[in-house]
Amino acid sequence: MWNSKRNIFLILLWICGAIAEGFLPSALQRCHLNDEVCYRIQAQNYLENYKYGIPERNVPAIEPLKVGTLRAQIGSKDSPMQLNLVMTNTSVHHFGSSMVVKSLTISATPGDFSKPAQTIMVMSSPQLDVTANYHLKGKFLILPIDSKGKVSIKLNQVDVTTVIDIQPEKRPDGLHYLKITGYKMTQKIGSGSFNMTNLFTDPALSESTIKVFNDEYKTFSKELEPKIMEQCTRATRNTLQKVFDSIPFDDFFLNK
Repeated sequence: MWNSKRNIFLILLWICGAIAEGFLPSALQRCHLNDEVCYRIQAQNYLENYKYGIPERNVPAIEPLKVGTLRAQIGSKDSPMQLNLVMTNTSVHHFGSSMVVKSLTISATPGDFSKPAQTIMVMSSPQLDVTANYHLKGKFLILPIDSKGKVSIKLNQVDVTTVIDIQPEKRPDGLHYLKITGYKMTQKIGSGSFNMTNLFTDPALSESTIKVFNDEYKTFSKELEPKIMEQCTRATRNTLQKVFDSIPFDDFFLNK
């Protein structure tokens, strides 16, 4: 039940409360509870001001968002496309710089630190670019493939909804901090395309095969896009928890 979306809190709760500790610049403000316009504005300000991370707080950058290794099986044993894809050193570009916060809500009870809280954020980006090293092995039609090189993927019109469930917990300093208990990110992607280097030694064969791959992008996207978003979820959750670990929940909201 604690499914949530870290991108949201990473952006929001940080904003809503850390000013009391002098952690955020004056451009960011704490919000009154239920002031959803303020939440959205401060979340957007976070993306603009802190997409490259907070080194002094050990908070990593989300531009680019480094998501590590992902694996996908493209097609099945009965299909003309039977491929195993491994992507390493994977980065998602424009995640921090192009996302527009459409809405952000927080359900919390200030002053009652025994109760859980939840936030829901909706964001949109016109385009995300994914880059990685790849190893592709298998076969396409009658062509055996065992290739390594660089891959770039363009994801167009990306809509992301993130739900984050959190529980305040008291720590030895006497203050309460947020612990993420659930995190879920769902996405809707309009279209996509990709390119690969060194697919075959024959450049013409590589170009024609990649064209066919793009014509059949839905076959790839069914496996690839969920893997990419799964890794984004993991990366943003880890980042958000680092933020929460350094900011007391006691000061997140302005008093009435």
